[in-house]
Amino acid sequence: MTIVIIGTGHAGVTAALELRQADYSGRLVVVGEEAQLPYDRPQLSKAVLLGEVKTCPLLHGPETFSRLGIEILNGVRAQQIDRASRTVWLSTGDRLAYDKLLLATGGRARSLNIPGGHHAVTLRSYIDATRLSGRLRRPGHLTVVGAGVIGLEVAASARTRGWSVTVLEYGDRPLARVVPPELGLFCASLHESAGVELRFDTHVECIETSSKGRFRVRTPDDTLTTNLIVAGVGMQPNMELADSAGIRVEDAIVVDERGQTNDPFIFAAGDACRFFYPRASTHIRMETWQHAARHAAIVARNMMGGTLAYNDIPWLWSDQYDVNIQVLGFPLQASHTVLRGTIDSRKFVMLHLTDDRLIGATLVNMGREMRPCKLLIESDRELDVEKLRDISQPLRLYAAQVNEESVI
Repeated sequence: MTIVIIGTGHAGVTAALELRQADYSGRLVVVGEEAQLPYDRPQLSKAVLLGEVKTCPLLHGPETFSRLGIEILNGVRAQQIDRASRTVWLSTGDRLAYDKLLLATGGRARSLNIPGGHHAVTLRSYIDATRLSGRLRRPGHLTVVGAGVIGLEVAASARTRGWSVTVLEYGDRPLARVVPPELGLFCASLHESAGVELRFDTHVECIETSSKGRFRVRTPDDTLTTNLIVAGVGMQPNMELADSAGIRVEDAIVVDERGQTNDPFIFAAGDACRFFYPRASTHIRMETWQHAARHAAIVARNMMGGTLAYNDIPWLWSDQYDVNIQVLGFPLQASHTVLRGTIDSRKFVMLHLTDDRLIGATLVNMGREMRPCKLLIESDRELDVEKLRDISQPLRLYAAQVNEESVI
């Protein structure tokens, strides 16, 4: 038996390791376009951009894959899937037969679809990060388009390295797709206090070349002259390979709660897919490191005949300057929020509730509170809001009490 995994990102590698842990002993091949061995992407916008990491931050060394009998085909593109013969055509001209196939193709950074948009660089790969880090050695002015997670992390890294930074955002606040308005305002204040200029409710009309290798960034209200432009406007799932093979796609590869596509021999995991989520009783997409790993592990087990439904609570984190931000669950769907701590201290927890049930949490420099927040969300119980507000009451003790009552 042969299992082929297309994609050497976190999802693809996690699935391969999970298959071996599940005692799969057949041939296992992982195909990836990038020349590097699988590496840790979250470090790209942080340690790599800051120049703190000089080599590719590998997830595992070659000895690990060799010991486990996992074949890694680097720098090889999967060009076509022949479902009838269960064969993948590769850019090398070779054909790779499979009994089961996992699409962990991830995504690519969206570019700016405007005149001159090609002048803006993106950050998705290790090569992108090393090139950008090299450009940041000599300070100048950086324009970041987009105030999402990547845009703000790039802004923080560049500012730390001495650049002046302007962030242009179409919406009215940072991280609008991820966190509630209160935290968006906190993030805006965080960057402004570091000297970053934030401009909201604006967009880039075009980018033009200027003198001495600089650029002019035109908005409806102004023109910025800048040395470097980074586009942080989201990710496009890599679904073309699946689409051309007749696999069902919408804005991503569509799979059920087990990770199976409309072909019983083909599965998909991670950023590239839209999966059925039992908690919401609908198909959703997630684009986080944690999701890529956890979803891939579940799907790998199901490729071996398991019947596990993926139902994890989403979680993401971002490091900006000396601030660690963690977001759990679905804060944007809450009807009200309870604050533990003070925003000015840069050390607090926001608990997001609906019908007094916790559905999300935002933690700033309070990572130790992640576990009790997760337990309270999983309990799906109506909570005592006054106890949640009482910072003299440790959250872990209240979470333990609630879960003990749930068992009883």
